[in-house]
Amino acid sequence: MILDPLLDLFRGKAVTIPPMDGALRPNTTLDDAKIVTSCDAPDNITLSADKLFYSSGKKLFTTASAKPVASFSSAIAAIAASGATLAIGLESGRIEFFKGKTATLEGFNCPTAIAFDGSDGLYICNGSK
Repeated sequence: MILDPLLDLFRGKAVTIPPMDGALRPNTTLDDAKIVTSCDAPDNITLSADKLFYSSGKKLFTTASAKPVASFSSAIAAIAASGATLAIGLESGRIEFFKGKTATLEGFNCPTAIAFDGSDGLYICNGSK
């Protein structure tokens, strides 16, 4: 329209980029990746030593086996690894260490995220009721 340059002074002019054009293309790396294992509802994930661990509900899995490597009394809310040590935070408020050791945490409702600090320390994010 002939009046567009004049009207642009009042209404402004937007510069738009067409979706998924040029450098703004979709990242399909995950879509194109080879499937190595699957489960119904994968949730938390961590790398311990040379194994990838993930959870689904109350069960702990590794990519090396389609069967669960451990099952817990309540759903797994968080997992973390430091070398070969694997810590599992349960919705019941407990932290269990894979292969036996258990620590019961007082004052926690549900550990929603956990991470090792590189030595023997474990950081814990507490969820609400």
